[in-house]
Amino acid sequence: MFSGSFAVQWGIGLVVDAARSRFGIDTGAALQLAFALVLVVAFLTYGWFVFGWRRHAVVTPAVEASA
Repeated sequence: MFSGSFAVQWGIGLVVDAARSRFGIDTGAALQLAFALVLVVAFLTYGWFVFGWRRHAVVTPAVEASA
């Protein structure tokens, strides 16, 4: 978890630096852009979790009850 959170923070820093140098925007707007991207990725990941898990679910056959 530590490595994952470090990678996300490092990625946010990369987006902020790239937005400041490439688009010439201030730090506040670059942070807003970076956090908007994080939010979009979070929603896409949640959507995959909600709708995509059925494709990868392990289906076990139902056991028929014998009388």
